[in-house]
Amino acid sequence: MGSPTCRSAPCPTMAPRCRSAVLLVAAAALLHRQQPACAEMWLGTPPMGWDSFDGHPGGEYNESYARAMALIQAETLLPSGYDVVMHEGFSAGGLLAPGGIPYPEKAAGHQFRNIDEFGRPVADASRWPSSVVGSGSDDCACDARNCTDPEDKSMDCTSPVCICKEGTRSMLPFAEFLNSHGLRLGLWTWRGVHLAAVEHKLKVKGTQYTIDQIVDRNKDGTPCTEGRCPGTCPWFPSLGVNASHPGAQPYYDSLYELFASWKVEYVKADCEDGRRLGETLAQSNAAKKQPLIAGAVAGSDKPRTMALSLSPGTFGAQVSSGQFIAANQAATMYRITTDFWGGSGAVFGPLSPGGGGGGSIARASLHANASLIGANGTTLLLC
Repeated sequence: MGSPTCRSAPCPTMAPRCRSAVLLVAAAALLHRQQPACAEMWLGTPPMGWDSFDGHPGGEYNESYARAMALIQAETLLPSGYDVVMHEGFSAGGLLAPGGIPYPEKAAGHQFRNIDEFGRPVADASRWPSSVVGSGSDDCACDARNCTDPEDKSMDCTSPVCICKEGTRSMLPFAEFLNSHGLRLGLWTWRGVHLAAVEHKLKVKGTQYTIDQIVDRNKDGTPCTEGRCPGTCPWFPSLGVNASHPGAQPYYDSLYELFASWKVEYVKADCEDGRRLGETLAQSNAAKKQPLIAGAVAGSDKPRTMALSLSPGTFGAQVSSGQFIAANQAATMYRITTDFWGGSGAVFGPLSPGGGGGGSIARASLHANASLIGANGTTLLLC
């Protein structure tokens, strides 16, 4: 057999580290007895890095730990192209009791979530000391859980929250530490706004609107903060942003401007929902507006742009959503598999007769063959 071709040109040479990804796509296609053309199989190397996910929910994950982990990554993984260090999951929370006393427990339910006066997530100073800008005194006001039952897990009982003045917390020093070792900073974030930003009626930066005005609302006009609101993330206390509201795009613009000021080069936006593609576009538009990031990464001349990766979270990845993302070039990467929590069934499990269920390979096959996701420049997240 001769060399395969992509349309009229020879296929690009595949880096050894990504051959397994191409085999994964090919294996997925075989489940539907369709061999995709090379153009659909190979779309270039996506951003690569180390993602701790939410494997560090307790107080043991702090800046010293992260810096030590980054040095190991620079030595062992960077030579193979894995240059993104993800600051993920619950690691963004603080571990403080009311009054600033650290909790001895590792329970994520005791963690304070840190946001600024415009409702945007910021670093916790007790775990991320380099994030403090200025004296650090009286920068944040912290509220304990807004309920009396410590076992209450409902949306009515939010996580403790600290609200910090704008500009008093920054991940820039950590990003520049990574850059000096050839690495780049990635952040996990969520779709929507934290419930505490709604309850405190924080302002949308640069507008006359407050955050409680831009979220989904009940029929009586009140913010949809109770029950299963349509835009609520079921595993995180965030409310969906009404994309049609004139304050929605400015909110997301200010969020991604904040990330850009920290030299964040990769954003994983979680809990995306195929029923809320307008909100997805608002995030995409905000990311696209960010200019090239200034400064150098040691040993690299790659342009410094902000990559946006969309994860469907609990809602699952729908084919129609992938088609929409690809047609609108709304992200650098879009995850087309379900959450992977381990076990052979999670990888190789068959699809049900109705097309539901199935392992990661089966779901990838369903999406890739049905929609050719990625044909317009969106990378399939399989590498």
